[in-house]
Amino acid sequence: MKSYVVIAGGLLAMCALSACDPRMDMHGEDPREFYSQHPIKNTIDNRVKLIKLHFAKGEERLSPPEIDRLGDNLHNISLLSVESIGVNFSTSDKKNTERKSHLTRMLRNMGYTKGEYIYDSSADLKSGEVELKLVYAVVVSPDCPDWRTSPTSTHSNTTQANFGCAHEFNLGRMVADPHDLVHGTDREIPIDTATAAKAVQSYHEGKISGGGNGGSSLTGGNSAEGSDAGSATGSSP
Repeated sequence: MKSYVVIAGGLLAMCALSACDPRMDMHGEDPREFYSQHPIKNTIDNRVKLIKLHFAKGEERLSPPEIDRLGDNLHNISLLSVESIGVNFSTSDKKNTERKSHLTRMLRNMGYTKGEYIYDSSADLKSGEVELKLVYAVVVSPDCPDWRTSPTSTHSNTTQANFGCAHEFNLGRMVADPHDLVHGTDREIPIDTATAAKAVQSYHEGKISGGGNGGSSLTGGNSAEGSDAGSATGSSP
């Protein structure tokens, strides 16, 4: 009997020495304290992208290969995430309004219409060179999954590890504008209630009816005429 007591006492001593506390995780940390300092939550960070382009001598427009290279560099940057765009010319080209107008039109046609562009000159650039500086936001997702606590039991009546991790991680990958995770959009979205009301009114007046194929068609006569009208407007036969 004494031997069992000795063994039990030794195990308790080893447990105490190894910080065997039910409140601690497998790293010897209190998960409640750890997650209060490292919440499973997306954060927003800023990145800077520098793109150097080159105008051919005497040309006021970028060559097609340079435009393609610009598109490749901007491919993975969401339009809505861009906060500012700076355009640096060489000191010899800083008064070249044609090249400035060309870049402005090209960037706006590509969809970068958020805010104004910041133009400047740099002595580090050679004649014909131009450098774009994009400041944009990115989502920094939490480090998931985190297996610091037991996957079967927390032993401390706390939330299981990785709770909400997949949802938060996927949300960070899906959002088009990272700023929306900080606050809602402040862009005015027009709501045309008159168009919606007119469609309902036309339906009640019999001007629009559901077609047999699940679509809608104008009822200009019998069903055959309605089908012809639908086909003429591009609807599925």
